[in-house]
Amino acid sequence: VDELTNYNAFDANAPSFKVTPATLTVTVTSNGDIDADEEELITVYIKNTKNENVKGVVAVVTGKGIAAGGVSKVSGDDGIADVAVGNLNPVTTYSDWKVKIYDPYGNYYNETKNIDEFFVNKGKPLLVIDAPAISYGADAIITIGLPDTANGTVKLYVGLDWNYTLNITNGEYSVTIPKPAAGSYQITAEYSGNDLWKPVTANSQLFVERPGAY
Repeated sequence: VDELTNYNAFDANAPSFKVTPATLTVTVTSNGDIDADEEELITVYIKNTKNENVKGVVAVVTGKGIAAGGVSKVSGDDGIADVAVGNLNPVTTYSDWKVKIYDPYGNYYNETKNIDEFFVNKGKPLLVIDAPAISYGADAIITIGLPDTANGTVKLYVGLDWNYTLNITNGEYSVTIPKPAAGSYQITAEYSGNDLWKPVTANSQLFVERPGAY
């Protein structure tokens, strides 16, 4: 049996057709200004021409400063896709962002430009104090950690006897205290902030074990 007997011959002159995606109504809001260590929540409301919620379509937020390829979320039963966009640049206004809508198979529906803008304020950096416990007679090494872009000054206070002013250039700085006496020392670090990061304070403790503790 000829495998092609159930098929009509191809007609190169047959009229072509194009499937046009359904029209959707898309409303977009953002939660306004944020700090750099927070996420911007962009809420996308998706309805069809009958004003019914549309479930299962993909909302993709794109724009300058947003991760390459955009950030996406699938709409739920309520027709809402909450897209959380993070790792945004501090001290930056985001006004050129868009929301593109696709079906689950990647077919493009439409694009909606933003209806508002938001500003990313300075962030609150994570200030880390690393002060491992030591035995009596050893040197104490205290390391201050900040994000790489958190340049500036850190005031470091260790107990009542040691005060330091550290100029941070690459997010990290270490100080050595020669052979501190046995005991527990309160550590306070105060970061001054810069153009991108807010001032912040952190606390820790240094433990120096007494001779013969074991």
